[in-house]
Amino acid sequence: MDRLVGFDVQKVVGRHYENLPYHNFQHALNVVAECQKLVEKCKTYDVQVDEQVVILAALFHDAGYHQDHEEQGFESKEEYSADIAEQELNRLGLETGVINLVKECIIATHRNKPFVLVEQKVLRAADLAGLAGSYEDFLYNNEILKQELEEVHQQEIGDEEWKDVVASLIKFYLSQDIKLTPEHDDEEGFSIFHRQAQENLDRFLKR
Repeated sequence: MDRLVGFDVQKVVGRHYENLPYHNFQHALNVVAECQKLVEKCKTYDVQVDEQVVILAALFHDAGYHQDHEEQGFESKEEYSADIAEQELNRLGLETGVINLVKECIIATHRNKPFVLVEQKVLRAADLAGLAGSYEDFLYNNEILKQELEEVHQQEIGDEEWKDVVASLIKFYLSQDIKLTPEHDDEEGFSIFHRQAQENLDRFLKR
């Protein structure tokens, strides 16, 4: 990966992540791995995507998550992460056009932002991939995200309250459609991502 992006990833990016249970540097690396899988699928179907932009955006997409973005002068964590990416990539001498695309991709991971570019769709889909993975991975991600929120707010979240939070979050994302390649849908035309995420949610709510 260092060869692809052209710099020491741990040194440049890793320092902008704290050891939070969920939004940590390993999460960024996991999203990079999912992005690379999606990029390869896009290539198979001749869907043009800038792999460098996607990987850079994935690395920085949660940078500074542990900090108060409002105190830093930003309306959202995504805008703050995009600014961190801009500063670091400028120092590395990347082209302005590349940096701007990276920022646009990061900002598009905000739940209420539009995602139009293929690179934006790839990053958004990769960031949500844990919802539609195996049920074991789904449970693990749920547990560490709950732990993180409890630590941040210094307050326990009851099981039923957490089920409501998870259900609301997933149903929101299932209301969106991120089409990238024909593999996105099954033989009957239903979204594979949506189906798997819904199955995980249904199983989780029955616990």
